[in-house]
Amino acid sequence: MNTPPAALRTWTEKGQGLPAPAGQVVGLAFPGQWLERLHELQRSESEACGLIAARIGRLSGERAEALAASMDPLTEGAAPIVDYSAADGLLAVWLPGALLASAHYSAMAIKPVLEQLSPEVAALVVTSFPESADPAAEALSEIAAMLDIRPARTKGEEADIELYVKPTEPDADSSIVVVDHNEELADLVRLRLELQGYDVHVAADGVNGLRLVEDKQPDLVLTELSLPGMDGYELIRRIRRTGDGTRRSKVMVLTGKGFDMDVQACFDMGVADYVRKPFSPIELEARIRRLLG
Repeated sequence: MNTPPAALRTWTEKGQGLPAPAGQVVGLAFPGQWLERLHELQRSESEACGLIAARIGRLSGERAEALAASMDPLTEGAAPIVDYSAADGLLAVWLPGALLASAHYSAMAIKPVLEQLSPEVAALVVTSFPESADPAAEALSEIAAMLDIRPARTKGEEADIELYVKPTEPDADSSIVVVDHNEELADLVRLRLELQGYDVHVAADGVNGLRLVEDKQPDLVLTELSLPGMDGYELIRRIRRTGDGTRRSKVMVLTGKGFDMDVQACFDMGVADYVRKPFSPIELEARIRRLLG
């Protein structure tokens, strides 16, 4: 097994040296010094800072240097800070000033590099402080836990990109419109959400989905992208255009489309979250609670 380079090992053992040139890899102990790094980069509680986290295993010195050199041209905005913890193989790519959509775009560019670098990369977790996560040790620990539960990536399989959104208390008075041509799945989602107290309405196509949205003005629209009559993209565009004094519904995509370009197109249109099928009902409900809390 390759050992981490001396510079990385020194940083990790001594726990020092937070200031680092943009794009340089240093070894920061997780999660305490990661939190210090975040607070340093934010400078104020309202200042945005994106994070892309991945578990990449141990790197040789040559690979660590290649990793650092590859990050800058792949990310949007300010030059990234790349932190690597040799002890547990955790990588953090910090993106000063980046909101969630920008951080996700950067993650799509970084993913092929990490996949080629290490077979241990099964997922990238993306968030933005304070937009999507509280700048606290608890959030960083939950992000690491998301990486821990991912199964190993098989040969030819792509790593997933997952979003971390801070948990909130559910609002059981919220209303939801579910738009999906799969009636059995839509009924399952409706029943589970109704048991939690949500007011749920279901449509099987984009046209009737839009009518429901205009009539009910729900807090959340949960839609498939592949819909008869009017596809999910057009439905989202029309929902986002509503601004005539009525409240604007949040949109979550629940779809079988899993290409990165589909994900980015949805975020560019203002979608709040994106869930791929097949999905975990428990995870879906948690994400909904986070959005509506």
